[in-house]
Amino acid sequence: MRGVSSDSGSIRNDRIQDNVADAEGGGIAILGNAASGEIANCTITGNTSTGEGGGIAIDVVDGTALAVTNNVLHSDDGPAALWMATGAAAQVTYNTAYLANSGIDFGGDLVDGYGAPLDPTNVVRDPRLASFSDDGNPDDDDLGLSASSPEIDSGNPDPRYNDQNGTTDDRGYTGGPAAP
Repeated sequence: MRGVSSDSGSIRNDRIQDNVADAEGGGIAILGNAASGEIANCTITGNTSTGEGGGIAIDVVDGTALAVTNNVLHSDDGPAALWMATGAAAQVTYNTAYLANSGIDFGGDLVDGYGAPLDPTNVVRDPRLASFSDDGNPDDDDLGLSASSPEIDSGNPDPRYNDQNGTTDDRGYTGGPAAP
């Protein structure tokens, strides 16, 4: 996506899996001068990029109107699973990253000098997906959350993200008000 300026635009409750990019953003690349809208409740797995952001790359001058929340990134390959350029200032909260093939789950302006997420709601942990094999075939995967997943009820507590049953949002594509 380049230069998105619609505040109402969103990518929501999607499985983004097994994509390859010869640049930034194996799953999603947000580029340009400005970005707005939201990327919420997506499960982004098995994507590859040669540039930053194996799963998601945010490389904009002004991302203050962009929210990236309640997503699960698993087994993405690139210099970092979720990466944001210095000064982009997007609201990146309540995301889970795990098993980035580079060993770096969050990168750029999302981490401190030691590689730890700056926002404590962004976490590195096993989301315990129901069934995932990093074999490049999305047809044999169930990217829903297992019953023991720590992502259940761990999302953004803002009521507009609540699950359909009224509980706090589950992270990933099976959570939130627009869950399949």
